[in-house]
Amino acid sequence: VVAGLAIALLPGAGRNAAVAGERALLSSHGGLNCYSGNHADADGTYRSVPAPEVIGCIVPRRRGGFVAASRSGFKAVDLDSGTFTALAATESDLPGNRFNAGKCDRLGRFWAGSMSLAAAPNKGTLWRLAPDGSAHAMATGIHVSNGLGWSPDDRRFYHTDTPKREIYVYDFDLAAGTIDNRRVF
Repeated sequence: VVAGLAIALLPGAGRNAAVAGERALLSSHGGLNCYSGNHADADGTYRSVPAPEVIGCIVPRRRGGFVAASRSGFKAVDLDSGTFTALAATESDLPGNRFNAGKCDRLGRFWAGSMSLAAAPNKGTLWRLAPDGSAHAMATGIHVSNGLGWSPDDRRFYHTDTPKREIYVYDFDLAAGTIDNRRVF
């Protein structure tokens, strides 16, 4: 439980990182920057890939490439070609929202939370992107989504709403990919 809590408490303020192969990825201030050099044989070069819109978080994809949670939804990302391909649109009715923080569960589902660009309270949603490309709203009324994490036994899911200064804990069903029974931790 302590490890899961530590993950839930880590801040996602402004920068989300993923490490895959020879690349360390950082999404920062609306751009996507790709750094090579996280192992001894890498040459340490830096390359920036322009993103078409604000990227809140990005994760490696099992079949290669990456998946990003962006302002308009989830996108497949190919860093070699610089292409961003829509997977699932989210919150098209809320053009003032963007994704902020995200992480994959043990079965590869991408969980990411949104927030209002104007930091308006309760406009964010916690989303789950399934491997089939479908997006599901899992919790609403979020102010600023941060600090997603799971307990080591995968029975609890933790989610931080930073401006509210609250960490929520949910019962988590790993097989179904569902959360229930939200309460303040």
